[in-house]
Amino acid sequence: MNLETRPVMFEDVARQVLGHGYRRTPMEYVEQIKRIQEKDIHRVVERMLCSKAAVVGYGNLAKLPSYEQIDRVIATRDIKQLSKSRFGRL
Repeated sequence: MNLETRPVMFEDVARQVLGHGYRRTPMEYVEQIKRIQEKDIHRVVERMLCSKAAVVGYGNLAKLPSYEQIDRVIATRDIKQLSKSRFGRL
């Protein structure tokens, strides 16, 4: 939580009230974090790795690999495939 200034704190309170219906205390977050188990992490990782990646490019995109190349690298977990492309050294 980034609550160094009053405007930031007010924004945080408003976001929590809009999202949860009330303001959560830092201890509520700590307790939720403590309840995370290994199976929860596996479930989230599995969901992330099985969904399509979002790719964003900024600047000169001439050397950016195609979405298909990036998707294949993620699927095979073989980053060396990108170094063979126009993308350059990794």
